[in-house]
Amino acid sequence: MQTTVPAIFSNTSVAERLQEIGKVKTFAPETEIITYGETVNYIPLVIEGNISIYSVDNATGNELYLYSISGNETCTLTIGCTLAHQKSQLRAVTDTEVKALLIPFFELQNLLDNYPDFRNFVYMSQSTRFFDLIHVIESVAFQHLDTRLLEFLQKKAAAQGSALINMSHEQVAQALGSSRVVISRLLKQLENNKQVLLFRNQIKVLAKL
Repeated sequence: MQTTVPAIFSNTSVAERLQEIGKVKTFAPETEIITYGETVNYIPLVIEGNISIYSVDNATGNELYLYSISGNETCTLTIGCTLAHQKSQLRAVTDTEVKALLIPFFELQNLLDNYPDFRNFVYMSQSTRFFDLIHVIESVAFQHLDTRLLEFLQKKAAAQGSALINMSHEQVAQALGSSRVVISRLLKQLENNKQVLLFRNQIKVLAKL
């Protein structure tokens, strides 16, 4: 039987409603499913796969990796933009093939008002992402870039369930708000320390999180 809702909702009162209003869609790896500055038309509830969320600087276009979402999760920052009637303040890109249930934005308030299971899910997601963002702030403020780089790679590998990350040095640099030259130098240091292996547009993480 095809899975049409995230497993976390399978035995809840909201499951039937989600099936009625939602649309299951599969995205290929490296697909931008939410674009910075666009109107948010749907909320993705991830069934399978992994999505990375990035903040975007409006003036420079620079990006900063915030967190990843995977099965049974959603992007609460996107929910916040929707409820505030704001355009997207972030960018969401699939790391792996992703299967997600897409909920129309205009259904969100009704789900929050009338389905406690869904409301509790959003509250718990907000709490988790709050601490994720606190960690990002602490990392940028207090950690050296080499430490942030290794932690970023370890978290990406853990989130996608594979030690092999399909990212170029330029993409890693964008995610960490740095330059390709600096990131390439630090990646080479990590490789010399036997913490990663470098390939063309791929990085294999050897050091465990």
